[in-house]
Amino acid sequence: MSHSEVSPVETIERADAGLDDWVAEWYRALDRHDEISDVLPYLVDDGLELHFPEGIYCGHDGFRKWYEAVTHRFFDEVHEVRRVVGQPWVNDRTSLQVVVNWSSTTCSRCPAPRRCSRPRIDTDTGGDGERSGID
Repeated sequence: MSHSEVSPVETIERADAGLDDWVAEWYRALDRHDEISDVLPYLVDDGLELHFPEGIYCGHDGFRKWYEAVTHRFFDEVHEVRRVVGQPWVNDRTSLQVVVNWSSTTCSRCPAPRRCSRPRIDTDTGGDGERSGID
């Protein structure tokens, strides 16, 4: 599967006809390593709390730190959206729960020889999104 493709999304609660596409485009932006200025409009700043394996990141500043780290650590990741549960948009904001399968090649340099693996991980994430500035 290429970075621009996303697997079909199973929508449990369809709050908005465009929500699936909006979520899928968010993950495509992560896979492409889009510029931070293009990714931030998907996220609310006030009250944002993201839980990732690397830690908990708050607000746009926290997301910037996480994004900088992972876009230099992973180079071929693919997110496949499995399920989206969302609330209706209110004032261009929504609350949602997403299950996504993530995979990427990771390599260890020590001890030699170099060993690489490609784990596939299902994650269950949630948070608030904002569609201001997003077409």
